[in-house]
Amino acid sequence: MQRPDPATVSRRPMARAEGKIVLSGPKRPRKTGIQLFRETHLDLDALHQVIEHADVVSEGRVESVQGHQRFFGSSVLTLDLAKVSVLEQADATLTGQLALALESDPRARRVLDARVFRELARLLGAETSVDFESQSRTVHAGTTIRIVADFESSLGAGEALAR
Repeated sequence: MQRPDPATVSRRPMARAEGKIVLSGPKRPRKTGIQLFRETHLDLDALHQVIEHADVVSEGRVESVQGHQRFFGSSVLTLDLAKVSVLEQADATLTGQLALALESDPRARRVLDARVFRELARLLGAETSVDFESQSRTVHAGTTIRIVADFESSLGAGEALAR
């Protein structure tokens, strides 16, 4: 069998793949805003965005407890949902629903703990330990939620090293 002459054989057209382009990167809110609840479920990505808009005041001090240095502090996070520009709607009903979720939903508690840990790291810098405990109270009125988080932590970044 003889091979065909490549100069005389016509080429097939290029294959075409039709599909969608998917970009990864920081999420931008839709122009119409985000919804905190989809049906009855809390949207955690939306919660992260709302928590980032909180006004935060933090304080604390170092004390010696049984010969170990510990940091005791508190943070007050104030969320005025009417002023959070990424939200689609903000009313007293949504505020109450979010306040309840912050108290009872373990996933929402975890988002809140992560924000409190960042405040702890902001206060302690290099001495921030992975080991910290926090308790929080949530109060809401109108479209404002106030979260008071009390926390304590041992001092020393050495505890956070990989084992």
